[in-house]
Amino acid sequence: MIRMLVDSTCDLPREELALGDVGVIPLQVVLGDAAYRDGETISVQDVYAAMREGILPKTAQPVPEDLITHFEDPCRQGQDVLYLSFSSALSGTCNLARTLMQEVQQRYPRRRMAVVDSRSGSTAIGLMVRRARDLIRRGETFDQTVAALEAMSRSVEHLFTIDDLRWLVAGGRLGRAQGAVGNLLSVKPLLQVRDGSIELIGKTRGRTKALRALVDLFEERSRGVADPVVGISHADDPEAARTLMNLIDERTGPKEYVASPIGSVLATHLGLGGVGVFFFNEDPDSTEMQPV
Repeated sequence: MIRMLVDSTCDLPREELALGDVGVIPLQVVLGDAAYRDGETISVQDVYAAMREGILPKTAQPVPEDLITHFEDPCRQGQDVLYLSFSSALSGTCNLARTLMQEVQQRYPRRRMAVVDSRSGSTAIGLMVRRARDLIRRGETFDQTVAALEAMSRSVEHLFTIDDLRWLVAGGRLGRAQGAVGNLLSVKPLLQVRDGSIELIGKTRGRTKALRALVDLFEERSRGVADPVVGISHADDPEAARTLMNLIDERTGPKEYVASPIGSVLATHLGLGGVGVFFFNEDPDSTEMQPV
C-alpha cells in the first residue's frame, strides 16, 4: 500500500482533496511575527486581504515536525510513502523533506520511501497527483509510480500571466531585470516554469491578448496529447479563468478541466490577479511505466 503525499502548493478542487487518499503537508505563510499553516490556519483570502493593505507576506518551509509526522504515521500502518514536492528550484522544502525522510527511513528500514521533485507547483502538481493516484489504485508498484511521476515532472507545462511582477521580484522568484517589464503600463507578462524555475517568455498589451497568447502556447505544446486534461488556476481572478477555458474550447474543442484558485503560499508570490494553464506536452501513458 502506498501513501501519497503532497504539500499545500498543490492546487486541486476541494472535493478531490477531501477524498482523503492524498495527504497534504502545509507550508507556512508569515505575516509580521506570526506564522500560519497554509490552508489550515490561514486562507488565500486572508493573504489577499493583507496584500491589499500593503503588507508583504513571506513564506517558509513546512514545520519539520509536520513532515516527520506525515512520513512516520503511514510507516506505522505498514504503508510505503511517496511525497511529491513543490519545485526544489523555488523552495527548500524538497531538500528538507529528503533529509527528514532519510531519518525516518532509518527507523523503518522495511518501508519504501521517496521524495519526487515536481519541478513545478499549483495545478501542475495537481495533474500529476491525479495520474499517480490512478496508478496506485490500479495496483502499480512503488518503483513504477515513482518513475511515472519523474517522467511527468519533465513533461508538464506550466504557463501563466499575472497583473504585476513586483510580488515575484520581491519574493526572489524572478530577477529584477525580468521584473522591470511589469512596470510598463498595460503590459501583461507571459511566464512559464522550466526546470523548476520561473521564466519570463513574452509580453502582450492588455489581458485579452495575454489570454489568447496562452491559448496559442497551449495549442502548440499540447499537440502530442490526444485528449489533454487541462488545469486552470487563478489568483483571485475567476473571470480570467472562465475566459481562458472558453477560449481554449473555441480553439481546440471542449476539454476536461481541473480548475481551482491558487493556495496561500503561491498567492504570496504571485500577487493579485492572474491565471495559469497546466497540461502535459506528451501522453503520460507513453512514458510513465519505465523505471529510471
